[in-house]
Amino acid sequence: MQLILFFIILVRFLKFFIYSFLLFLSTFSFASEQSSPHVNWEREPILELNLDIRSFKTKEFNGAIKFITDTQGNVLKANVEKSSGNKYVDNAARNSVLRAKMKPYIKNGEAVPISALVPFSTETKFFKEGPKCIWSSESSHYNAQKTYKTEDEALEHLDYIYLDHPYFYRQYETNNPPESEDKIQMGKYDVIFENVGEDGSILIINQSTPEDQYSHYAYTATFRSRIKHKKLGWFTSRKKYHDTITLFKQCVL
Repeated sequence: MQLILFFIILVRFLKFFIYSFLLFLSTFSFASEQSSPHVNWEREPILELNLDIRSFKTKEFNGAIKFITDTQGNVLKANVEKSSGNKYVDNAARNSVLRAKMKPYIKNGEAVPISALVPFSTETKFFKEGPKCIWSSESSHYNAQKTYKTEDEALEHLDYIYLDHPYFYRQYETNNPPESEDKIQMGKYDVIFENVGEDGSILIINQSTPEDQYSHYAYTATFRSRIKHKKLGWFTSRKKYHDTITLFKQCVL
């Protein structure tokens, strides 16, 4: 009885060892022409995305599924090894591998289990790439300081200089076709900031003028930038600094 129990434990251990040893032995893709010679499909994995995914913001999804088969080629287990970035696509890819079946892999005349990694790639069926719009900003003070050759020369004429480029940038897609592909000025904003930190960082920004739905973009351009002022060292007085931020938008098909 003890001998039989020992034999069962030994067989299970050897089976686990074989699975671990064969891990990543072969790789394949949902495209049959990219399949490893170690993988011969009897029933290939077919990635089916039945859900209307027009709301997805990504055109292409790429990931990988790791799977293990038995000696008959049945897929026993499949897990997401590399996520595509979308759980729905990942689950669909995993389920497609679980439904698939390999022809038994023969080694030294015997069928053995195999472990493999499945890279997959798919494009969203309903994806339609729309126009892209870009928001950007321009600082009048930064443009002024760039006309001087050195920081010292700039500080002779300006009450402060930027140590970092104050800049706002945002790119997004829109469903509305642009009226023009030209770079359009969206407004000028007078920004006042104070309470410069010890490293020159801007900590407080007052309301910009005019205040509208885009004014926070002007805040973003200057906030956390660093400046250097005329006086030696850093100070904590409530001196106010001024800048004018111009916002632009450009949309292209």
